[in-house]
This record gives sequence, C-alpha cells and structure tokens, in this order.
Amino acid sequence: MKCTCGTNIPKARLQMGYKNCTQCSTTDKYGVVNIIYHKTGNTVQVMDRKTAEEVNKLGDRKRFGSVLKRSTGGGYNPKKTKTGCSTSIIGSESLYNEVGEKAMLMFEVNGLNAALSILDKAVKDCCISDLQSAKLKRMFTALEYSI
Repeated sequence: MKCTCGTNIPKARLQMGYKNCTQCSTTDKYGVVNIIYHKTGNTVQVMDRKTAEEVNKLGDRKRFGSVLKRSTGGGYNPKKTKTGCSTSIIGSESLYNEVGEKAMLMFEVNGLNAALSILDKAVKDCCISDLQSAKLKRMFTALEYSI
C-alpha cells in the first residue's frame, strides 16, 4: 500500500493500523529521560516529548554536574558563619551545584520528600535562593511524577 505522498508503507506499520508513512504521520514522537540508579544500573523512562524535554532541561548536567560526584569541601559551611548571612554567597553557582547534587542523591535514595527537605534547609541556611530552590523543586517533582 502507498501513502498519499507516494511512499510505500511497511507491512509492519500497516498491521498496526496506520494508513500513512512515518513522514506524513501526525502522531507526536515520544521522548525519554535518563534514569540513573547507579553508574552501571541506568535505564530510560519513555514519556511524551514535551515533558521529557522539560525534565531533561531542568536536570541538565551542566547545571550541577554528576550526581555521583561528591564535594571535596570548600563549599559553604553554616557552622563557620558568625552572624547573619552574606548576600554574596547566597545563590552562587557552586553552592547551587552542591545543594543540587546532595538533593539528587537524597531523591535517588530516599525519594521526593527527602530531597525537598534538603532544599528547604539550604534556603533556611542561606545556601541557595528561593528562586534556585523553586527550580530544583520543579525538577524533582517532574521526575517523581514521570516515574
């Protein structure tokens, strides 16, 4: 059988009930999100393309590096802060990355509520801003509901 564009439609596609070729199809493509359980235990979650693009954008490694990488120190330590908090530290990229990695590890091990409590504590301790916390919360919530 031929499609309206003149291309031959494969038998397998016809058996699934399609009446046009893949080029003329109006069905949306699927997207995937990489789920990293461990360095050798990875899989993908298939979902609609729009949600997959949003989750992948929010969880882009450029934002907070490998989830498995552990910080070697040098980050913000609230115990060393004498009084108040410095606005030059709140929301820095390195602290955002550090908190994001810690929250992702908690998310993978203990779930959404554990990750959200890490973010709430980081805001309270003036490590990250409310805006940064909201971005990370949206990412974790999207990941939770896509699984």
